Amino acid sequence: MYCRIHQWLTMTTIRSRFKLRKKMLEAHQERNYSEEAGLQGEEIARKNLELKLGPQGWKFFSGVLIPDPNRPKGRFEIDIVAISPKGIVLIEVKHWKGKIEVSEEGMKQVKGKVDYPFSRLDDRINQISRILRPSIIENDVGEDSPPIKAAIILTHKSSSFLSNKKGKHSILKMKEATAIKSLFDGEERMKSNMRKHIINKLLEFGTWDTVQHKGKNENGLIRWGQIPEERKELLIEGIDILDRTKVNYFTIKQNCGWFKTLWKNPTLSIIIHLHNNEIIKSNIHEDALLPWIQPGIGVIEGGLSMIDIVRVDYGRKTDDDPRDKLRLEGIPYSKGDIVRGTVDGWHDTYGLFIELQPNMNGLVPMSMMPNLGLDNLKVLYPRGQSVRVMVTKVDHQRNRIALDFPEGDK
Repeated sequence: MYCRIHQWLTMTTIRSRFKLRKKMLEAHQERNYSEEAGLQGEEIARKNLELKLGPQGWKFFSGVLIPDPNRPKGRFEIDIVAISPKGIVLIEVKHWKGKIEVSEEGMKQVKGKVDYPFSRLDDRINQISRILRPSIIENDVGEDSPPIKAAIILTHKSSSFLSNKKGKHSILKMKEATAIKSLFDGEERMKSNMRKHIINKLLEFGTWDTVQHKGKNENGLIRWGQIPEERKELLIEGIDILDRTKVNYFTIKQNCGWFKTLWKNPTLSIIIHLHNNEIIKSNIHEDALLPWIQPGIGVIEGGLSMIDIVRVDYGRKTDDDPRDKLRLEGIPYSKGDIVRGTVDGWHDTYGLFIELQPNMNGLVPMSMMPNLGLDNLKVLYPRGQSVRVMVTKVDHQRNRIALDFPEGDK
């Protein structure tokens, strides 16, 4: 009887080991070839440009995360930022195949029905300028930001244009990508100290954190801060693996050989590469989770399972948010100014948002309209309607403008 119980317990243990082994192996069999191709396209475009334009003094940065002046703690990504001797080029890389239709407003993939509006590039140019200009003036390296241009590079071999119509921004195939040089024809060269300042600023912003997860690369942000009490499994040999100020990157390896699994549970080994070039090798618990923020989705509940992860790279090496050091271009309004704006949106708690100029909004607080609910706001002030407003408060530190309606317009 004892032997049968022992045999049953042994088989149950072995089954659970092989179940864990199967879970580990399956985690790396899922692949997103479309996404990989897109990432490879960006890398190929950058290397191609570096090879041909690098000797001419151009610098290229991939996946730069720029603080968004319009959203607290918000960021937007630029596939490639090129610094030429004369200015800056913001480059979007698209791995679109087949026919592409181009118009004044943007471009569209005919078969896939994916579109890209040029207004997005216009916004990026405006936002970069708003960030760089005050920094350039404050550091006495110039009186204004340098010329900022934009271009789109198509990396798929089969991509072609439906017509010869040109859009607002340059759209180039990979083989003609070096034509971005012509964007600065007639422009003067940047001063060396301004160029150096801009390069340092881009390096300060950093890039997305990258996780090789379930057979594909994912960009996002590893949540900052100390390891919570319930996640002590992320403390390895006294090193907090979430501490980007110390950790450069780490890799996870599965130890789940068939023969080995017969005798003991599969394990996960971790190799941590620190900024000081020290390497730490240890094991990490198979139930450990990586706190993760996915762009466009937000915080992933629980986090990403370490079983599914191969490698983690930190895009930024400091724990502070660069927005905290960022001083945006001064708001060109003062208390008492009466200006004209356009209704941009409503909120039942905050009030009425008014666009005063591109990428600069003010707010008429709900407290200024105590008798109006959200439904009445939408009727009285439809989106796009032109209105006169008075500036009641300007908060330069928080980049906010409080508004009210002039007495005669209420």
